[in-house]
Amino acid sequence: MEAAIRDNLWMLQNLYSHLLGFHGLFRWIVLATAVAAIFVTFSGWSGTKLPSTNLRR
Repeated sequence: MEAAIRDNLWMLQNLYSHLLGFHGLFRWIVLATAVAAIFVTFSGWSGTKLPSTNLRR
């Protein structure tokens, strides 16, 4: 029983570093998507760029 608890604890400690790395990567993906969405919004709002067919759906 103690060996199973020790193995589970080791797996959780190993998982934490992977989750931390994924969180850091995912944070940058969300930030880049938000910046892209703001850019598309302001370029359409200012009238300097015509909206594409994808945006008119």
